[in-house]
Amino acid sequence: MEDVISMLRKIQYELDEQKTTIVQSAEKVTEQVTQHIHCIFEEKFKSIEEKYEKLKEKVENQEKRLYFLEKQSRQRNVVFFGIPETEKNYVELEKNILDFINRYYSTNLNQKDIQETRRIVYAPTEASSEEDLNIFYLQVNKAIDQAYNNYFIMGDFNAKIGQPRKDEYLIMKTHGYGERNQRGQMLIDFALEHKLAILNTFFYKKSKQRWTWRSPNGKHKNELDYILSNHPNLCQNIEVLNVKFPSDHRPIRATVFITKQMKKRTGYQDKRQSSLKTEQEIINYKQNILCHLQELNNCPRKISVQDYYNLLSKAISQSLKDARTSNETSKTTHKVLQERTLALIKRRQELHRTKNKTRAMKNELSALYKLISKYIKLDYKNYRSKTLEKYLKQAGSSKKALKELQTNKCWIESLNSEDKIVNNRKEIIKIATDFYKTLYSAQTEVYSIQNNVISLNETNSGNVTPIFENKVTQAIKRLKADKSPGSDGITNEAIKVANSLLTPPLTFIFNKILETAEIPSQWMESEIILIYKKGNSKDITNYRPISLLSCLYKLFASIINRRISTTLESKQPIEQAGFRKKFSTIDHIHT
Repeated sequence: MEDVISMLRKIQYELDEQKTTIVQSAEKVTEQVTQHIHCIFEEKFKSIEEKYEKLKEKVENQEKRLYFLEKQSRQRNVVFFGIPETEKNYVELEKNILDFINRYYSTNLNQKDIQETRRIVYAPTEASSEEDLNIFYLQVNKAIDQAYNNYFIMGDFNAKIGQPRKDEYLIMKTHGYGERNQRGQMLIDFALEHKLAILNTFFYKKSKQRWTWRSPNGKHKNELDYILSNHPNLCQNIEVLNVKFPSDHRPIRATVFITKQMKKRTGYQDKRQSSLKTEQEIINYKQNILCHLQELNNCPRKISVQDYYNLLSKAISQSLKDARTSNETSKTTHKVLQERTLALIKRRQELHRTKNKTRAMKNELSALYKLISKYIKLDYKNYRSKTLEKYLKQAGSSKKALKELQTNKCWIESLNSEDKIVNNRKEIIKIATDFYKTLYSAQTEVYSIQNNVISLNETNSGNVTPIFENKVTQAIKRLKADKSPGSDGITNEAIKVANSLLTPPLTFIFNKILETAEIPSQWMESEIILIYKKGNSKDITNYRPISLLSCLYKLFASIINRRISTTLESKQPIEQAGFRKKFSTIDHIHT
């Protein structure tokens, strides 16, 4: 029996030890699992916290950016206050303000830059007579007649308008205040007459945020101050402000959204001319210029050089403009993309417009995106190689090809002006104009030998050999293509295409110039184009100027140059080796 009891005790002891071991193992596993879960949560919360900090930093940066943008926008606006008693004409006042700004702030504003005109009024008190009230509204009517397009009328009208009635929703909304009195009805009639919206009624506010006047005993509170406007859509909010100083009135503030009027494209004329790249444009140009030249042939023979040249240049320019094909015809063929690419793009658009797409359509759309992207890259690559090959064959240089492949043009962003950097386009043009005016008007000493000075009156113009038509034709054929025209827009291509048609009138005008020793005024004008060389791009001296002259002037100059080049060459001494044909720099060394 004792053996059995000892055996049971032994078994009980072993069971207790196993139980203790299991409990310890369970606690250890629980602790490990808890630690693992804590680590996972810490990692997740850490990443979320990092995202939160980054987002918070972005928000702070955006707030700072908005603050500075708002600050800059405030700096770009100027508010002027006028005295009502001295303002007889608001239009003249606005002109005087613009003159003052343009004179003292180096800017160029006009009447369109005035975004709105505000009239601050103060109605007669309750003790005043009805005659004073009528005079007040007559003065406001006069101010409205002289106001700009957008205007606001604001102030203390000493009137209570109350809730809107029937047929008054044109100028009022449902957010009225108090009860209407007689002066309130006069204000309503005035607003209806001029279609002025009472902005106080457009926004819901609590009653304690509506009153603008308080009686001396503090028992009565009314809304007497109003803001009226003929453009209520500009107003975004109306609110009454609490003041920290003792007063029976509270100021009212309106938040107005103002946008500067954009310039419309309809105000600009289409001055583009034909580039004569297609056969149809060339045919149209020849037909047009033939009609214009028939009118030119009817001119009297004693016409002046200037008048004849004006008619000739107008005929060429108008013919170029009329020959330009419309955009509809140019849209049919793309300069870069092939027909297969355009067909795929059209198919993709059709699939996009389909509302209920099947699985096959979605797969096709996905494949089209990849295929179109591949074809566009291939088309641009082929277009680039063909353009380079064309100009390498024509001129042996890739300069013109790279110019045609260029997708943008870089303008001069800024220039140094004394102690500041100028970014405005008008001021940049003014700096360049002043610089080259000073440069070209520099006084240089001119040494002349009196014996060689021959006046025009002493020459015998009758001995000058006239220019023949074959010389003009040869000079036209020698003109180079793809050259920039002058201010008249007449290109070398326009002269070469109509060579046979333009040769007679050009011969006539050139001989007329030789006879009268007069040149058209257009030949004395040139457009200066600045090309950046090197160094500081903000320094005007680091730009090389190119003068674009009239192509007709250069044609005449080439004819005269070929005529006198032989004579000038024979008169040059042998010591002069620079800038001469068949001479080199080594000729000076040997001499």
